[in-house]
Amino acid sequence: MNFPNTYFLFIVILGALLLYSYYHFLKKTTADKLWGRIKGKFRLFYYLSMLISAVGFLLLLYYLYKNNNLTMGQIDTLYLWILLFIIISMFWMPFSIEYIVKKSIYVQYSVYFVLFLVALSALMILHTLLNIKDKQFIQERLLAIIGVSYLFFHTFVMDLILWTQSFF
Repeated sequence: MNFPNTYFLFIVILGALLLYSYYHFLKKTTADKLWGRIKGKFRLFYYLSMLISAVGFLLLLYYLYKNNNLTMGQIDTLYLWILLFIIISMFWMPFSIEYIVKKSIYVQYSVYFVLFLVALSALMILHTLLNIKDKQFIQERLLAIIGVSYLFFHTFVMDLILWTQSFF
């Protein structure tokens, strides 16, 4: 079964809303404050890591678009984790900006929790991909697995661990 086009449309719309929400909130504060103590070459590496993560996510979407052998259960599971990944990600910047303004421990914990859930969602997308037995789209699946593996690395190591250590 093909990954439904309505699912793709919803994912793209939510992704666009995510980017717009970041732009909207950035008007109220400077982006430099959100980087914390990440500067220079490490910030450039961070940008590169974000780009690689985005490519990894696109490889996942390409695999889902191309594959017509997924079960409805696999489709629904992937869709759920992708939606959670995107929706939960929308809370990172507002909480981070709120922390810049108020320095509340509760807001700090909220940022940690959001980043943890984003990383967990990426891990569950990867887990679901690893459990798909696909003999037709082997290369596409492998590229999606590599891409989502890096996405998980970025969300867990770069965001949840390194970024929070720099920001708080």
